[in-house]
Amino acid sequence: MSLPRAAHFRLPEDCHQNDLQSALATAGQLEWARARKDTTEVLDNFPADIWASGAVLCRKPDGSLQWWQEARLVMSSRAPAGSRFWWDLPASALRDQLAASIGLWSLMPVASLSITRKALTLRNADAKIVVRGEACTVGVADTHVSVQALRGYDAEFEQVCQLLRDLGAAAVEPFDLRQQLAAAGNTPQVLVLKGPYGIEAGEAAEPAVRRMALSMFRLARRFEAGVLDDTDTEFVHQYRVSLRKLRSLLSLMKSTLPADLPLQAKSELARMAGAMGTLRDLDVFLLDQQRYRQMLPQAFHPGFDHLITQISKDRQRALSTTRRQLRSPSYAKRCAHLVQLLESAPQRQEGAAVKPVGRVASARILKRYTRIRTASLQVHAETPDEHIHQIRIECKKLRYMLEFFAELYPKSRLKSLSRSLKRLQDVLGRFNDVSVQQGFLARYAERSNDPQQSAAIHGLIAVLHQDQLQLRDQAERELQQFAQDDIAANFSTMFGRNGATTK
Repeated sequence: MSLPRAAHFRLPEDCHQNDLQSALATAGQLEWARARKDTTEVLDNFPADIWASGAVLCRKPDGSLQWWQEARLVMSSRAPAGSRFWWDLPASALRDQLAASIGLWSLMPVASLSITRKALTLRNADAKIVVRGEACTVGVADTHVSVQALRGYDAEFEQVCQLLRDLGAAAVEPFDLRQQLAAAGNTPQVLVLKGPYGIEAGEAAEPAVRRMALSMFRLARRFEAGVLDDTDTEFVHQYRVSLRKLRSLLSLMKSTLPADLPLQAKSELARMAGAMGTLRDLDVFLLDQQRYRQMLPQAFHPGFDHLITQISKDRQRALSTTRRQLRSPSYAKRCAHLVQLLESAPQRQEGAAVKPVGRVASARILKRYTRIRTASLQVHAETPDEHIHQIRIECKKLRYMLEFFAELYPKSRLKSLSRSLKRLQDVLGRFNDVSVQQGFLARYAERSNDPQQSAAIHGLIAVLHQDQLQLRDQAERELQQFAQDDIAANFSTMFGRNGATTK
């Protein structure tokens, strides 16, 4: 039977280095390298998406970044000082991985672990190295020893392993940073941005909707600190998305709530989100500035740079306005009032409020899809753009409903329908974005006294208009696809009268 080429052990807490030294010295001449103590810093985005995926991103003392998966170093990259976003890194596999994992979020320290490492070598009577290894101590007491067999010295390797077992060391998996962080109670807190809400298909709709609404509002408030600190643009985006979802839930399920609750809540939410609308519009343009710059001929670049300078100044003003709002007593009062509205005991004892939430949700979802399908089948080349935008809004409401109540339906079937809807929404979203950006730029053109800036703005509007025409054709095709009989049949089967029993 062949011996393993490496073995890993965890020493008992009462085993000290002197004990380890005495035991291993019986197998030969034991040599220790100088101890290296460093603090491994764990990085992630605010929702801890990297940790949630089962990986760990570490920043080493030399500033380099390492991606670990299943106790194995998968990739690494140097990182310039001050790197916070994936695009700050040089081209590498790690850069690509981070782009897919964290999107527009910044990296931030989320945990750390102090590790002392000492390499060991064991020599035989001929002074030849027969075993190599390393002792890793986490904190002050938790020590792991890894030993590596060398070719031709399997007997010595086996002897060292037995000596470690005699000390009471337990065989373990290779040193795993995730396990060590968990053992130290120092793991990142994963933030789930989309449910589940702990609802059941058969429970009454009103209490279920109230719990969902409270959860969405509490999630929105988690982003406030990042907005105030201007950590990255995703905090503003996710804050607004959370409030928008909450408004949609209250609107789409308003028949399950007291008549005045959705009206009061939506009024408060509109005031909360209002100041951030301008900030988000400016962020969206600045995030895409490199792409816009590449759209323009070289001669327009100086004017475009002037525009970016102006938009950056406007963003600082919008951020200041947002900060004042979030820190104001009136904002705190609105938040308290909204929580009070949502936490109050269920009041309606009739109609949709007391029906099973699964049945109510299914009916709303099917009604929304039917409305979208009817409108899509009527779209033709002469249909006004505004009509397309209205269908986009209906699609967003449908996606929200599928997301809100996802836990009530079979995942595989829901995933198929959601994929079809997402494909349509991606096209409609891009179509809307180029339209919005043209309006955004037109407002800057009206106030511009800089000829170079005006030329750059009008040049960019012209390019975006051409993109809009192409996307319009694509949007028409995708709308027809989403209205096909097979998709309609799937919606009817899953959410119709016979499909409303959910799971």
